[in-house]
Amino acid sequence: MDKEEETELTHFLSQVFPALDSAVTEIRIELDKLGCDGIEDLQHVTEEDLLFLKPLRRRKLLAAISERLRTTSDSRDRHETSLLDSSMSSITTIPETDFEDSSGCSTPEPDRIKSVFTIPWHRFPRTVTRKCTSGQSLNAAETREVKRIVSDEMMAVGVTKRAAIRKAAEDICNRYPSSFEDRGIGGTKLGSGYQSLFSGLENRIYNETHKIRKRKAEVLQSTPNESTEDAAADFDVYGCKQGMWLPNAPNEDDLKSQMEMKKELQNLKQQDCDAEEVKHRMSNTYYLQRRDVSSGMPIIELGKQWPFLFNYKCLSEHFYMLTEVNPESAFEESLIARNKGSRIYDYILSGSRKKKSEDLKRWMSIIKAEVEDSKSTEPQLQGVFLLLVNYFEDKEDQLFRFYGVDGNKQKIDGDKDKPQSPFIAIIGSREDIFKGRNIYYLVIEGSVVNDGIATFREAVITLFCCFYALSLEYPPEGSVTMEFIQRELIGISPGGPVKSGGKKKKKSAVSPKIIALLRGIVEFESDWKTE
Repeated sequence: MDKEEETELTHFLSQVFPALDSAVTEIRIELDKLGCDGIEDLQHVTEEDLLFLKPLRRRKLLAAISERLRTTSDSRDRHETSLLDSSMSSITTIPETDFEDSSGCSTPEPDRIKSVFTIPWHRFPRTVTRKCTSGQSLNAAETREVKRIVSDEMMAVGVTKRAAIRKAAEDICNRYPSSFEDRGIGGTKLGSGYQSLFSGLENRIYNETHKIRKRKAEVLQSTPNESTEDAAADFDVYGCKQGMWLPNAPNEDDLKSQMEMKKELQNLKQQDCDAEEVKHRMSNTYYLQRRDVSSGMPIIELGKQWPFLFNYKCLSEHFYMLTEVNPESAFEESLIARNKGSRIYDYILSGSRKKKSEDLKRWMSIIKAEVEDSKSTEPQLQGVFLLLVNYFEDKEDQLFRFYGVDGNKQKIDGDKDKPQSPFIAIIGSREDIFKGRNIYYLVIEGSVVNDGIATFREAVITLFCCFYALSLEYPPEGSVTMEFIQRELIGISPGGPVKSGGKKKKKSAVSPKIIALLRGIVEFESDWKTE
């Protein structure tokens, strides 16, 4: 290469790596070995050619080369950009901030690279381009491809700050809202898709630039010493009726009346009492129940103070007062009237058996056999919960724990591995779960608090309601299943932050696994209709 070309190439490399003056010469020598005779030859350089550089520096150099090619090939750029939209040249300006280089090196970049990020619309696949411009929803694979393309580009130019990722997700969703919306079964809109896209981009960038850290698996509960006002405000946002997480104290006469009813309830015997009378008194003492729950009272003591609180009917009524949602009616509406139970069942059964876990295949066989024997769809409707747990790869025994046909309370008490979060203990076998032979217990903090649950469906409703009634976080190993029940079957889709172990977390994002399932069902039904 002649002197002028050598100077031009050196100047270019110095712009890309201003803090690595001593290494620029070595980089130029390595490029010379590749046969790079001038700066124009850089357009032929690939990532494999730059393995002598650290990963992030490699990406920075490739990004700088790409940027130079853009500025010198305007006509080609305009042609590529028009694949998506003639107005797709929008540029997002963001500050110089990024995840730390895992090698411990932080290298400044050229001004144009560190301060400007262009969403690479021209790199989107043609199918994505076509769907976006026509307002069609993208499927899961297409959305993943968009996340991969955008995140790779952001890492290549070193723009990986959360604010930048957030801005990129906003720009994409604002331009094509219909294509990125989160939708449920039947096309119900769950969200704008922004949070899902942002989370996907952020997680991919983080995992590429950091070691993945394991989360602590623990049951999270709102701390008792937090101010009642702050706690109530948070939970009001999370699907509860305003002011019902902890209602205002009643007047003195009403409070006295509630205290008397509470004593009467404590003196009643579970077997001999009138169910409607108990339900009436429990409804009229709601304030005292919420006060005791929010105080952080241990479960055993709470059960003594309110012996009927964990009863199926009373817990459902408590949930209704808290959220204005009747859980039994909501399940009926979702599973039967809107046919979601059968649709989920059909979709999960339709998938490749190679991709299914042994537990999922076992439940599929049990449910299918029971449907054929009983000539009823009821096993589908009840079994869908067990299919979901295993489909989402949650841990079944964290929500539904089998103790065999010879199980009893003593066996549950002696189970040293049982979770402290709420779960359903099942006395009986998997094969008998739809035959009415099993016994269901609600267990919280290791103690049986309800031993009179009649059916598996009632057990699921009881389990779900107790998380809301006690203001508990879903256990990490069962959170996707419980979130699906909450959002898609009960119909509660909160849009704000909640308390989580004393720390505020954003809970507005729908789990990616849920989004993938819902999109899969929609695509499956669409394909079936067009065959």
